[in-house]
Amino acid sequence: MTIARFLTGLIIVVFVLLSGCGSDAVNKMECTGYYVVNRTTVVDVVNLMPDGRYAHYYIDPDGNRVQDLNTWTYDSSLGYSLVALNDWYESFQGSSKGHGSGTRCFPVDRSGSRVRLTINDDLGQYYYLKSSNWQEAERVFDSLADIFFGTRSVDK
Repeated sequence: MTIARFLTGLIIVVFVLLSGCGSDAVNKMECTGYYVVNRTTVVDVVNLMPDGRYAHYYIDPDGNRVQDLNTWTYDSSLGYSLVALNDWYESFQGSSKGHGSGTRCFPVDRSGSRVRLTINDDLGQYYYLKSSNWQEAERVFDSLADIFFGTRSVDK
């Protein structure tokens, strides 16, 4: 009887531990919106639109601009959320890769209540969801470009 109780208790503990896994999963609709990278040397905005298109706005430290429009997909079949951006401009690896560098997959998770796309977890590089209002992205990109590379100053 004690072995049966032990096994029953063990099964309950395992069930409780496993039931918490994936409870913070990010679904496809939560992924839509515009993301801003957490680096201050570039302007880098990714806009995931609900119709499966994405726009990528990027300005490197020298002021070179890249604006892409392509498609994205969502996948959670592996037990975690991934966003795949097709024909991705690899801004984090340097501009030498350019267009046509293939599909880039970003794991999607939450940091607290914030949704983020992971670029490099070891280096702390992420795109953070700023707003689910994806229509704002182009205005935000232009504002950031003005602040970083124009004459406009940041109001404090």
